[in-house]
Amino acid sequence: MIQQFYSYVLTHKDKLLHFLCSFFILHFFNAFLPLIFAILISVVFGIGKEIWDEKKHSGWDWYDLLADTLGIIFAIFF
Repeated sequence: MIQQFYSYVLTHKDKLLHFLCSFFILHFFNAFLPLIFAILISVVFGIGKEIWDEKKHSGWDWYDLLADTLGIIFAIFF
């Protein structure tokens, strides 16, 4: 099970980066803004990154937004 997890993470590094960035963006902004504003900023960053990818790189990826959402959810509870 752990080996499968490591294998998935190594082949999907971008999803892990989306998760971690959303997690830390929310924590950073929540240090001096109310939680709802920190969440909105994290969402804007995630959607902005996907718009950037659509225009310049590999295209829109819904799984990246899912990873962003999971990062936000984990940040809210931890």
